[in-house]
Amino acid sequence: MSAPAPRGSCLRRSCAAGVGALLVALLAFPALAGDGDATQTIYRYRNPAGRTVYVNDLARVPAAQRPRARAVDLSRISLNEALGNDLQRAASQQVAALLGSRYCTGARRGAARGWWGTLWHVHGHLVLIGGALLLLLLGSPWLVRTLGVPQWSKLLLLALPALAFVALLSSSAVRASRTLRAARCRRRLSARALRRDRGARPCRSRPARASDLRARTAGAGRWRRARGGHRRHPVRQPLTRP
Repeated sequence: MSAPAPRGSCLRRSCAAGVGALLVALLAFPALAGDGDATQTIYRYRNPAGRTVYVNDLARVPAAQRPRARAVDLSRISLNEALGNDLQRAASQQVAALLGSRYCTGARRGAARGWWGTLWHVHGHLVLIGGALLLLLLGSPWLVRTLGVPQWSKLLLLALPALAFVALLSSSAVRASRTLRAARCRRRLSARALRRDRGARPCRSRPARASDLRARTAGAGRWRRARGGHRRHPVRQPLTRP
């Protein structure tokens, strides 16, 4: 029976294996990166319907059209990176403007509230009325001993309808104010979009559009006359009995 290998030799072997694997990975990484950066080949072929189809893999070309598929020369085609950068910059500015607007700020502030803050912000008037009703119910024993049952019953007959009326009136007022705020917000957004559209594409007046239509109609008439004039269909005479 052979003696077990010392612990230091096993550790050296494992370290050597790890270093070898790391060297292989480092040597293979540039080749993999070079393959990923290689220019993609685009193939074109004509389908049975007569349309030219472009694909990025030769295997996607049908077997019948594969011998006639040709690679597209992309060396002279511009990637148009300036347009992409401009679009990305404009989108970033728009997103930054939206995030900095008071609507998004209010939405984030509302999301950061707790359940009590949300309840108070949305139904604060009902919370106050419910608190007043709860105080009346909790103070009923003391008020009955102080005022007496007849006076307390009369007070409840006056207080409960008054609280219900105040709750209904406050709910209607809050709903109307929120509706008015939403309408103003929509009007402001619509006006902003209209100004942006007018700045990008100015609206033409009705006389200008009419003159443009007349010019196009006259041009079409000259084109028809140059081709041989209008085809006049024979006018049918009404049938008369002999």
